[in-house]
Amino acid sequence: MDQHTILTHGDLQIPIKTFEPDYATGSRVLIAVHGFGGDMQSSVIGAIAEEMGFYNTHTIAFDFPAHGESPMHARDLTLDNCIGCLNTVVDYAVARWPQAGEYAVLASSFGAYIALLAIDDLKEKLGRFKMVLRCPAVRMNKTFLKIARTDAEGLMKKGRIICGYERKMELGYDFFEQLQANNAVADHDMPMLILQGDRDELIDLEDTEFFRLLNSKSCLVMIPGATHRFNHEGELDMIVDLARDWYLCEEVLLCEYK
Repeated sequence: MDQHTILTHGDLQIPIKTFEPDYATGSRVLIAVHGFGGDMQSSVIGAIAEEMGFYNTHTIAFDFPAHGESPMHARDLTLDNCIGCLNTVVDYAVARWPQAGEYAVLASSFGAYIALLAIDDLKEKLGRFKMVLRCPAVRMNKTFLKIARTDAEGLMKKGRIICGYERKMELGYDFFEQLQANNAVADHDMPMLILQGDRDELIDLEDTEFFRLLNSKSCLVMIPGATHRFNHEGELDMIVDLARDWYLCEEVLLCEYK
């Protein structure tokens, strides 16, 4: 069963979507964080939420400012606001499902970048939790320039660009400056599963591989032929299987992916 509502916290207005287990009281909460230009209606979020529902898991997804159903504007798309949205949703989830004994995070691309920037907050609020990062934009400043199809100098000259998919956003050079000033490439000292396509057009594979080496407790699974959106036949099933196993066992159980 899916439910929609809007959370408010200060100036933040955060649309959320919850996926409830059909036949049991959930013992696990999964917080899903979408990517840049995406939203909480992501097919990946929906598929993993559906699968984890069979394992007594509540899933909660939300929209960043200027994404999806958010009533907030592109000028509100700041890193502080994105981190604030994530923290507000986490606080709500902990309060709503106090019986949950386990927490997990699913974060894609820009969402993974935000989750990594907020990781100390997440550890404080959730304690130990299991995390899956899909095509993490650990150097989001580089990824943003690829999305904008320019370099830093060209972006500065343009001043502002229009980007996004179904919902367009007008963003200025100041947003890029925020990305440059905030680095997610660090040793975060916790186990995490990284799912990366080897044909990703927005993420430099050497950045992902360096991030994996820096985080010795992490596990990197490279999906052959997968692009940034993982939209080839069978790839969504791979992601669902790998994420499920990580949330249940914190292992990569399918030998062909090791």
